[in-house]
Amino acid sequence: MIDTLIKIGKWQAAGMKPIERFLARPKIDENKTNYVTGIVFDLDEQNIYSTIVKKYSEKDPVNFLLLKTLPGNNKAIYATVEKKKLTGLLKSFFGKIDPKELAETKHGELFLKVNETGSDDNFLKLLDEITSLKNVLLGKIVDIGNDKTDVKKLLEDISINRGEEIAIVAAFIKAKDFGFTSPTPFSQIEPYKQFVENTFLIEDSNKNSSPKLCYASGEIKNDVSEMNLGARYSLNKMFVTETKNYATYFNKKHYAKNYQISKEYQKYLDLASTFLLEKYKVTIAGVQHLFIPTFLSRTEIDFDLIFDKTIKQTDYLFKFSEIKQLDNSITDWVDDIFWLNFLSIDSDGNYFKSNDIIKDVSIPYFVEIIKTLDRLNNYLAEQYGSNTFYNFYQFYNYIPVKKGTNKNEALELFKYIFEHREVDKTILFKHFVRYMIVQRSGQFDNSKKHRAYANIREQGNFDFAISNGVMTFLVFLKFLKIIKLLNNNDMEENIENLKPIEEVKTDYWQSIEKFFADMQYNDMQKGLFFLGRVLSQVAYAQAKSNHPTKPVLNKINYNGMDRDAIVRLKLDLAEKVRQYVRKINLAGVEQNFSKFTHYFNPNNREEWLSPEENVFYLLSGYSFGMIKTNESSNDKENQEKQIKS
Repeated sequence: MIDTLIKIGKWQAAGMKPIERFLARPKIDENKTNYVTGIVFDLDEQNIYSTIVKKYSEKDPVNFLLLKTLPGNNKAIYATVEKKKLTGLLKSFFGKIDPKELAETKHGELFLKVNETGSDDNFLKLLDEITSLKNVLLGKIVDIGNDKTDVKKLLEDISINRGEEIAIVAAFIKAKDFGFTSPTPFSQIEPYKQFVENTFLIEDSNKNSSPKLCYASGEIKNDVSEMNLGARYSLNKMFVTETKNYATYFNKKHYAKNYQISKEYQKYLDLASTFLLEKYKVTIAGVQHLFIPTFLSRTEIDFDLIFDKTIKQTDYLFKFSEIKQLDNSITDWVDDIFWLNFLSIDSDGNYFKSNDIIKDVSIPYFVEIIKTLDRLNNYLAEQYGSNTFYNFYQFYNYIPVKKGTNKNEALELFKYIFEHREVDKTILFKHFVRYMIVQRSGQFDNSKKHRAYANIREQGNFDFAISNGVMTFLVFLKFLKIIKLLNNNDMEENIENLKPIEEVKTDYWQSIEKFFADMQYNDMQKGLFFLGRVLSQVAYAQAKSNHPTKPVLNKINYNGMDRDAIVRLKLDLAEKVRQYVRKINLAGVEQNFSKFTHYFNPNNREEWLSPEENVFYLLSGYSFGMIKTNESSNDKENQEKQIKS
């Protein structure tokens, strides 16, 4: 991975100004109009005010020297900041902004730093004059009622609309005694520009006199020293001794020798980190990941092409937004052989660590996953009228992940799939029954998120939850069969054979047989399906008899049902049929019971399914053919009914 980071760093460094590696890029909402805003320190009028300067462009972080946040106890030296970091700009010119401390502060932190490093007296005098505006500042940002500061009040002079946003805030200076007759960006005055260059670009005067081995390049260099890990939000934090992600076997006492690096390669690694963290993140199972390609060492790389394709691929697999038409360029790869790594990120922007990695995902396999899902989505749309877009985001929404725990079972499952390891089908059925239990609990907040499993959302009513849950897991099972990762799978399947079959006729039994063929049900699974159809008919009869909660569903143990529980359910349903005889199509019920008895052999121990599988296939029958009724009254407007057979 280090080789790849170095290649990315060299690619980024080409044509880049030296100072750019120390600059930040603000987070931009591309759906809004973004602006550069100025905070004007007007020494002529002894005033501070804000104004819109211009529309934001990609060159502005360079033009206005938007420095990255410095780590630790470094003094604030910022002339330009992101909107949410306005406090840093004020500390630079006025010191701490606590009302009591600010009143006693003589100089800002930029003045103190410039004074330490040495500068012309005129620049120091300018900074000193700006500090004289502290009483003006206090009057603008202090909330007199509670004696607290609110720096956002400095931006109250600016009026922006709903579709507009402030991207960065830059300090401006107006002082005719210093030659600034109109507001001038502080970042563009020569003494400040020279100070920034001296701070970041002048090489360490204590350069090693003797050549040393650079760990990253494997070359002997003269400017080798311990790697600089000062930046808080940096991929290179993977090498720190505390988390030991990549420094696990390093001797902590000799860390400086074990991970020494030249200044040139430090620059490349810093540039690669900034580039990836700004643009190439994707959320997998609720966890942010970086995607990092790795290549054969001698590969010639078109990074623009690779990253453009990979963004589209990861969007297709992991994002909520649906890509109805698969772009051919997503799967039309160049001949270069490379792999993808997905590195989990645990960071709030002030620190960086990683807890896991999905490693060495081959591009041909990655593309095959995309093609398989695309074909499945198209097939389901054509044959079943499905308008659901199935990808790993959709699957994640049906695998309960408990809040407040480090165990993310959805991410573990996806990791198995992308690392091309077999998946035990019992894991999927356990996820399914847990999903049904979570939905049945009804413990959702006002935003319709479950209180304990935030990735599970309320489905409107329990029938919707059953129908959507069954279909999602059936698609997931079929997907795993196609890519040959589902163990205990006796039937091989090739996605190329999933050609459209004859148009489905209105005959109910033909539609069921088609469904069985598509989903590859065995006899035991078919038997449970037909018992689920009886369950559906009874539930519908109860709903028509003013029992909208369908109490028969309480007969299901959503944790799992063994063979004896299935037999008891059959007897209970027979009793319920007698109870609701006038509301039920008896001929259809008798046929379904007959099919259940034909396929379900309680004495055939070899074909018994797990308790979780029993529940899944039972509910697949319950939800089959579920349609919305035309009834609309009060809470029954969205009530469902099943195809009466």
